[in-house]
Amino acid sequence: VAGAFHVPFSPSDFLRALSLDTPTFGANWGQLDQFKAEKVGRVAASKWKSVSEFMDGLAGALGLHPVQIIGQEAILAGTVLGNPQTICLVHGKMTGHAVDMLVRTTNAQFSQAVATQAATVSGHT
Repeated sequence: VAGAFHVPFSPSDFLRALSLDTPTFGANWGQLDQFKAEKVGRVAASKWKSVSEFMDGLAGALGLHPVQIIGQEAILAGTVLGNPQTICLVHGKMTGHAVDMLVRTTNAQFSQAVATQAATVSGHT
């Protein structure tokens, strides 16, 4: 088509940080289970050297709020631009340089898109 163009979008274009405390994150994590939209992201050899580096890096790359680090696990929260009732929660666990991530939203396709972008920015190619 003459004059057509392509503009790619990433989940981070639509995510905004959502300031939550840990108990509120936990309550929302449980509520999001009803949507069966949890997706897994795994990076066997991430670029992150520590869980704090992982959390800060993911927060910056995806526009998420860093909620808390507990041991080798980090939790982050976001909301979707224009639809603040739709939240995105990320749980990441580091084992060495490997990172296992769980993403929960109300939509399986969006959860997968966030998990894929999170894996990509974590060093997965």
